[in-house]
Amino acid sequence: ARAPVAATASGDEWCTHGSGAVGRRVRRFFAMHGASDGQVVAWLPPKLSDSTASDADDAGADGERENGDERDGGAGGGGLKGEDDATEEEPALWRLLHDDGDVEEVEADELEEALAAHAEARTVQQEVELILEAAWEALEMAVALYSDDDKTDTTTTTTTTTTTTPAAANSTGSAVPPATTESLRARRLALAQAHERLADAALQNEQPERALQELTQAKRILGEMRDRGDLPADDRHLADVEFSLGLTQLQIGSATRAKEHYEQAVVLLQLRRAGFQKSAIEAEIAQLSTQAAASSSGDGASHGGIESSRSTSTEIKREIALLGEIIDDIKTRVQEISSAAAN
Repeated sequence: ARAPVAATASGDEWCTHGSGAVGRRVRRFFAMHGASDGQVVAWLPPKLSDSTASDADDAGADGERENGDERDGGAGGGGLKGEDDATEEEPALWRLLHDDGDVEEVEADELEEALAAHAEARTVQQEVELILEAAWEALEMAVALYSDDDKTDTTTTTTTTTTTTPAAANSTGSAVPPATTESLRARRLALAQAHERLADAALQNEQPERALQELTQAKRILGEMRDRGDLPADDRHLADVEFSLGLTQLQIGSATRAKEHYEQAVVLLQLRRAGFQKSAIEAEIAQLSTQAAASSSGDGASHGGIESSRSTSTEIKREIALLGEIIDDIKTRVQEISSAAAN
């Protein structure tokens, strides 16, 4: 029989019978806390939709649910899912009482993982490894998906270029490729970033050679985008990948290559800073021009334009200062590499 232990705000009753998970030990992992053991103390069967519940009442299904042993969550079967997905409106929940007194409610997939973790006596280190492995697989899948998209889009672009009319040819007589769509640009950038994230995971897993492969792929994609005009020459992604390559080469033990990548990152960041400095000068000229026009006409209506120009100029100067700090930091790294090589 069902044994209610508490009622929710909606009137639903938590049960201590009807699920084989009740009474079993669990282990959960939390950031900044680590592992926490506990026990399943109750469960809340899935809530059926009004129409389904009405049909079940007419068929006398309430009595079958009271017995509960034939359900997926029955004590005899030991399963975790409390009802067929086709008939449930809200998923079943299980209440966990941790040994430190904390209480939480989890769904079936979280419960399965908690039960398995306790049964395996899983440690925090093992849990971290599993999380990294899952993240790695997800990133690899993302790379594969974006790569397929890129191949498809490249094939389409090539076909379109082949059939370009003479009127669309440039001065040298070669066909002008169609402009890259924004969606294609976004997918290629996402592919490069996925390679970078895989490199991060590889470095954390002490696999610098694998990280080097991923970063090299990311750099290739970004370079192709820059050459196509899909990415500005001073885009921050280009500098970031060079910096990451420098870090990776240091882990591998190639200080010379690391220094080369760091120096290239500095050049790209200096180019980016120069662009902002140019924008800052242009913003200052616009601000002064607005002030001069307002002063000569005696019209104060342009005050809002002046404030807008000042705000833009302040944001640009802040970005310039930040880039300067990053450049100085990388230059310090280059000097340290040079000093170590001299000794």
